[in-house]
Amino acid sequence: MKETDVSRFRRLAILVICAIFLTAVPHTGRASLLTKPGEGNTPPDDLAPEDAIVSVFSSSGPITIPEGGPATPYPSTINVSNIPMQAAKVTVKLNSLTHTFPSDIDIMLVGPQGQTAVIMSDVGSSTPVTGITLTLDDDAMIPMPLGTLMTGTYKPTNSGIGDVFPAPAPANNGSAVLSVFNGTNPNGEWRLYVFDDVGLDAGTIAAGWTLSITAAISGQNTGAITIPDNGIASPYPSEITLTNHPDPISRVLVTLTNFSHSSPDDVDVMLVSPSGRAVVLMSDAGGSNAASNLNISFDDSALVGLPDSGALASGTFRPTDFEPGDSFPGPAPSGIPIGRTLSSLNGTVANGTWKLFIVDDSGNNVGNISGGWNILIGTTTGGINITGTGTADPYPAEISVSGQAGSITRVTVTL
Repeated sequence: MKETDVSRFRRLAILVICAIFLTAVPHTGRASLLTKPGEGNTPPDDLAPEDAIVSVFSSSGPITIPEGGPATPYPSTINVSNIPMQAAKVTVKLNSLTHTFPSDIDIMLVGPQGQTAVIMSDVGSSTPVTGITLTLDDDAMIPMPLGTLMTGTYKPTNSGIGDVFPAPAPANNGSAVLSVFNGTNPNGEWRLYVFDDVGLDAGTIAAGWTLSITAAISGQNTGAITIPDNGIASPYPSEITLTNHPDPISRVLVTLTNFSHSSPDDVDVMLVSPSGRAVVLMSDAGGSNAASNLNISFDDSALVGLPDSGALASGTFRPTDFEPGDSFPGPAPSGIPIGRTLSSLNGTVANGTWKLFIVDDSGNNVGNISGGWNILIGTTTGGINITGTGTADPYPAEISVSGQAGSITRVTVTL
C-alpha cells in the first residue's frame, strides 16, 4: 500500500471511531446569553437584555486553503466598530466553501479581546464539497457531521484533539463555543485562522466569511429625535418603558444612535429614571465641530469623557457636563438634584418609563438623533427600594439563618 494510501486509511479509521463515539455520547452545548426576559442565563455584571441589536460584518475576499499549512490570508480579518454595547451572541458564516477532503480543515476565531474558539475541526469526512455555506451558531440544533457536509446551520464543532495552529495564531485553549465572546467588547479586529493539517487536498472559502454580533439592550426607542436651532427637541421627552427588571439598579448604559448636529456644544441631554432621579449625559461638549451619524454611548466605566472643544466621535464615554446648571424646560423635572454619573441611579427601581430630555440652548444650528436611543440596565438582587412615602419594597426584607449552634451574643447590621 502506498504511503499516501496508508495516510488516507488511518484518517478514515479515526473518523469512523469518532463517529461511533459521538453517536454514543449526546452532544451538549452552552446556551446563548441572549434570552427571553426571565429565562435562561443573564449576561455578566447582571446586565439583563430584553431586546437586541444585530450588526453584520463581512470579509468577502477569498480564503485559499493549500494542500497543507496555513491559508491565504492567515488570518483573514474583520474590523468591527460602533457597537455601543457588549456582545451577547456571535455567529459566523463561511461563504462558498469548497474542499476535496473537508476533515483536513481547522478553523479558529479570535476576538478583539483575545478569546478564542476552534469553531471547525476534523468534520466532513473525505467527501468533497463544492460551494457550500456553513453557518455556525451555538443555538443550532445539531453539530457539524463527521459524514458529508451540506449547506446549513450547525453548532461549532471541534472533533479533533490538540490541533495546533501555527503563528501568528494564539494557542488553542480547547474551546469550541462562540459564547466565549459573550460579555466582551466586540469592537476591534476579529481574526479567522484557517489551517489545513494534512497534505494532498486543497480548497477555498471563495466568498469569505460573515460575522454577526448581537449586542444586548434592555429597551430601545428607534424613533428619530429632531433638535431645533433653539429650544426643546421633538419629541420631548423621548421615552422607553421597561417592565421586566424587578431588582434594584446596579448599572446603566445609554446609547444615542446616529447623532448629528452642526454645533454639538449647543446640545444638552438629560436622562430621567422612573424613580425621578436625573443625570445630565451630555452638555456643552464637542465645540462647534459638526458631527454626523455618531453612535455615542455613556457608561461610568468608560476611560474618558466627551471632549470640550474637540470634535466628537463614535465611542463610549463617561457622562460629561461642562457647564452644570443648564435649564431644561417642563415637563422635565425641576428643583431636584441632578447627578453627574449614572451610578447616582443605582439602588433605584428600573421598571417604568425612562425619559430623555434634549434641549438646544443656542440658536443658528440644528441636528437630530435619527436612530433614537437605547438603554442597558444592570440589576442586583437583595436590595430594598424606598420610593416616596409608605412601606419599602420588600416589606419586610428577610434573611434566613440556619446551622449556627449556640446562643446570640451580638448582632451587627450593615446597610
